[in-house]
Amino acid sequence: MVDGYFEDIVGFITSQMAPTHNTIAQKKQLAVRVSDYQLIAGQLYKLGPNEILRRCVVDHEKALILEEAHAGIAGGHYAGRATAHKILRVGIWWPTLHKDAKEYCQSCDVWQRMRKPSRRDEIPLVPQVTLNPFDKWAIDFV
Repeated sequence: MVDGYFEDIVGFITSQMAPTHNTIAQKKQLAVRVSDYQLIAGQLYKLGPNEILRRCVVDHEKALILEEAHAGIAGGHYAGRATAHKILRVGIWWPTLHKDAKEYCQSCDVWQRMRKPSRRDEIPLVPQVTLNPFDKWAIDFV
């Protein structure tokens, strides 16, 4: 069971043939891309840059994995980058992992309440210097 992204890769690994509708450049790209993948017991794995095999995940599993890594037992409602690295450490991978983790965390209500307040709307502080003794400044806060 594979989704659209992995379909050509699994087909190339099993039959050693690229799809006929691809151009020559696309066939060469597929041959280069496939070198990082292995099919073990019907499950597709990707070899990461640190020489660790990570299981490739299909679309319907992504939401459950993100939920468990972000808010599950070992969660902690960390930001998108930490959630993505937690998923990678477990040995799971998909092409849009980092983008999906960031979007999932930004939509989490608990994480939004726990993170630091945005500094975008802050007014910069400017020191007020008094020139004469006993001068006073008044500041109105709006």
